Amino acid sequence: MAPEQPESVTVAVGRLLTAGYPGIELLDQDLVFGRKRKIPFVGVDGAGRLVLVLCMQPDVEDAASLVLDVLAFARARAGALARHLSSPRLRTPLVPVVWVIGRELSTAERMRLERLEPGAVSAFELVRIESQRHVGEYLIEAPLFAPPSSPPSTLATQASAAGPSSLSTALDMLPQALRELAEGVIRRVEHLDDDLDAVRSADGMAWRFQDEVVCSLSFAGGVLAGIVPGGDFDGTLRGPGDVESYLGAAVQRYLALLGHGNLIAVPRPGGVEPLLTAEELAAFDPTK
Repeated sequence: MAPEQPESVTVAVGRLLTAGYPGIELLDQDLVFGRKRKIPFVGVDGAGRLVLVLCMQPDVEDAASLVLDVLAFARARAGALARHLSSPRLRTPLVPVVWVIGRELSTAERMRLERLEPGAVSAFELVRIESQRHVGEYLIEAPLFAPPSSPPSTLATQASAAGPSSLSTALDMLPQALRELAEGVIRRVEHLDDDLDAVRSADGMAWRFQDEVVCSLSFAGGVLAGIVPGGDFDGTLRGPGDVESYLGAAVQRYLALLGHGNLIAVPRPGGVEPLLTAEELAAFDPTK
């Protein structure tokens, strides 16, 4: 019996994304740009960034040039793309990211990709595993090589949840008043629940509870902005009033994910101080 032929990269990636690949929500396919070229898949990540997925065929010689063209297109059409995709999770102030996926990426190609704007590209290899049990295709993030003049790092480290240095850099770009506002918001969101998963990117962060986004913040372009899924809040944070509206929506979103429809105080186990102080609960009370 002849061995089963591998799927094309585009078909295999489409199947994996449609099935719900972690870290991306698929929004659209075959986005035309330039001279009738197409971006096979378009999505949004947990922080609200636009994700443009490129499937590299063996005959593509320069993935880095293609990434630059895609990024230029996405930034020039940011507003129109947001309206076209119509996703409440999409945050246009955040820098788009391109996922480059191929069956095998050479060392030279990875080095060219690494020299692009930090945080703007991630590389994946489509790995095929065959056994008696079954045949499967899997996406594995491919390490990118830093140029000789910079310390070793990977884009995964620069834009992952464990990358506090990139977060600090993004915060430092805010005016002092907004930076202090952002730091206060971060402290209060993290006070909600120790089980919230904070996901940091190069220019923002999001908090998730059981794989659902509770809320997210963006620090891009010297602007502090927040979003709470479901349309409860999506806008800039300029002062205490905006902060209270954002945090109030975040609390209601969190409680909804817990299964509670009304605002309640959830105490920590063992008689430790409540998740929210009395002042914070009063500030979030929609009846006042």
